[in-house]
Amino acid sequence: MSIDEKRKRIKQLDQILADVLEERFKVARALAKEKKDLNMSIEDSDQEEKVLDRIENMSGDPDLRDIFSEILDVSKKKMRDQIQ
Repeated sequence: MSIDEKRKRIKQLDQILADVLEERFKVARALAKEKKDLNMSIEDSDQEEKVLDRIENMSGDPDLRDIFSEILDVSKKKMRDQIQ
């Protein structure tokens, strides 16, 4: 695979990642509405730790844990924005 082909594939994967993250944020915003209706907090450190552990165990790559930690932070921000 040439450099140009690799770059093209990375561009395709970037689009897939962006689409999946946008869907994840959409679900997080819907979850925020439901949590608000149930008088639940947006923050759930136990659940977050389960997600991060699951990701690290699935991939075996601790760097993905860091990336997902950032994704969770953005998700929580979007959730807070949704209910304000």
